[in-house]
Amino acid sequence: MTKTKHFDFLLSIRKNLLTYLDSLTPEQLGYIPTGFSNNIFWNIAHCIAVQQFLCYQLSGNKLLISNDFLEKYNRGTFPQKIAPSKGEIYQVKELLLSTANQLQEDYQGRLFNEFPTVKVGLFSIDTIEEAMYVNNMHESRHLGTIVALNYFSSKI
Repeated sequence: MTKTKHFDFLLSIRKNLLTYLDSLTPEQLGYIPTGFSNNIFWNIAHCIAVQQFLCYQLSGNKLLISNDFLEKYNRGTFPQKIAPSKGEIYQVKELLLSTANQLQEDYQGRLFNEFPTVKVGLFSIDTIEEAMYVNNMHESRHLGTIVALNYFSSKI
C-alpha cells in the first residue's frame, strides 16, 4: 500500500464520520441503545483519541489533543453522559479533519522517524506506516458500529 493511500483512507473515513456530526441531533449522537455500551459521539471521539495514541504517543511525540480528551475517549473508556454539548460536538468536528491533516504534514516533515516496536492488541507496530494502517482498520470498525447505532438513534 502506498503511503498516500493511508491518508486517503483516513480522510475518507473522517469525512464519513463528519456526516453524522453534521446530520444528527445531540440526543441522537448521545443515544445508547439496549445492547450497546457506547454511542455515536463516543465512537467518533474515540477514533481521534486512538489515532493520537497510535501515531503520536507511541512514537514519543506530542499529542495534538489534550490529555483530558485522551483520557476521556481512549481505549477502555465509556461515555460519561448521554447527550454531548454543542461545544463538544464543535470540538470533535474540528479535530476530525485537523488531526488527520496534521498527521500528513507531520509525516511529510519526518516527525515519525523514530518508532519503537510496540505490541498493541494483536498487532506489533514498529513503523508509523504500520500505526496508520492499524488506525485505519480501527476507525473503519468504529464507522461500522456507528452505522448500526445510527439505525437505532434515528428512531428516537
